[in-house]
Amino acid sequence: MCAGHRHEGRSHRRRCRAGDGDAMHMPFEDASFDVVYAFEAICHTADKDRTHAEIARVLKPGGISIGYEWLADDGLTTEEAHRLIEPICRYYALPHLATPAQLAGQLRRAGFTDIVVGDTEATGDLTSTWDFLDELAALGEQLDDSPVRKFMVQGARALTRAARAGAFLIDFWEARKPETPPSA
Repeated sequence: MCAGHRHEGRSHRRRCRAGDGDAMHMPFEDASFDVVYAFEAICHTADKDRTHAEIARVLKPGGISIGYEWLADDGLTTEEAHRLIEPICRYYALPHLATPAQLAGQLRRAGFTDIVVGDTEATGDLTSTWDFLDELAALGEQLDDSPVRKFMVQGARALTRAARAGAFLIDFWEARKPETPPSA
């Protein structure tokens, strides 16, 4: 966990401190940050609703939550999810992958407005990413027969298989914490 703070009179400088933390119980005061950025991290949390609620808590009014996340495509059948998404969860220690619609709902339930969830593939072709990962897996298959290497290769293959099938997505989001809390 890394937190950047803007200091009065020194807005061009950022201070970052690293430490142990739990995204579902952040060790920061309420309204501490202007922006919270998460990069392929929330997919590792067991309670994504709680994580987004914590992000909302530590954001200042008007603050923005932005990030990139691993997601499963909306509308997968149970069989597709089992065949394509569950292996990713197993190899990458993910409790589960949310879908774009679920991510939007998590952000809404956390109190965010002006929510945008978009497919990164729409901003640029990720085929070269999957090609490169397949090349690395092929190299790994030529190495020794260690269980760790096998596990890593199988994880890479699961990821590229699901991505090429359109079942695995890398999406981005932006959401704003309202300037004033919603009236009850």
